[in-house]
Amino acid sequence: MARLTVIADDLTGALDTGVQFANRCVSVRVAAVHGTAAVHEELFQADVAVIDAEVRHRSQQQAYKICLELVQQAQRCGTDSVYIKTDSGLRGNIGAMFQAALDASGAAVAYYAPALPRMNRLTQGGIQYIDGVPINESVFGKDPFEPVRSPYIKDLFKNCRAEVVTCQPRNLPPPPQDGQQIVICDAENAMDFQCIGMELQRTNSLKILGGCAGFAALPGACGRTHPSALYQGPALGALWQPEPNHKAAVGVRRSSRRHPYIAAKRATYPRLLRKPSGSGFPDTDRAADARPLRYAD
Repeated sequence: MARLTVIADDLTGALDTGVQFANRCVSVRVAAVHGTAAVHEELFQADVAVIDAEVRHRSQQQAYKICLELVQQAQRCGTDSVYIKTDSGLRGNIGAMFQAALDASGAAVAYYAPALPRMNRLTQGGIQYIDGVPINESVFGKDPFEPVRSPYIKDLFKNCRAEVVTCQPRNLPPPPQDGQQIVICDAENAMDFQCIGMELQRTNSLKILGGCAGFAALPGACGRTHPSALYQGPALGALWQPEPNHKAAVGVRRSSRRHPYIAAKRATYPRLLRKPSGSGFPDTDRAADARPLRYAD
């Protein structure tokens, strides 16, 4: 049974978060939504279920509906906590996803920590900074398709019914007595994430969380329900089952001398290949090198 379900707004975010848990010896399964807001219930047999909801470029209404139904399904399958994986560049239907999670779960409060310190993307005073400048003045503010207009994270939730508050990592507000609340948590480093996680565990406020991949898989960030504290199992339980004592490398091909596939091959890891025509993979690739992929429908 999945103690934690991650709902990401795109495939990259889903895989990025899934591998964080896989690195901590937690069984993980990943699935993508295709045309319907439902996934195969086999997905929830892992400790962590990760769903690519594909809602980043949908309308707010569509994003809300899809996430609402996914959270409802996750809860029917026994999930304790839901983690909304968002873009550290604050793009996508973040407000709609959080409102849907609150409505579907019946939770009174959701906690959002969108910082990504390892890439110098920090949250200070409710403002998102990229490399030391407000996000709207960074490259994300110049995105030709979806530019970020405001550095204030609370503006992402202006169409939400829930009240929105901002807090320091060591001073989280108590859960509201009535109504719904979204708490934006400042964070500048891993220690801030640890402080947030410890306080959430103390107050048993782990039902709806959100942020980037780093916060999701940080030990203690998801408190007692964090699967890495409960289970030591296969290193990678998603889509493909490695043989005993084997490691697996999952990567995206990039135009670089430090090719992830080449590095995996030199390290004698099993490879999962999908080699389209003209892909540029080395001529030494052989179909026999590949192991079969097992998809979660």
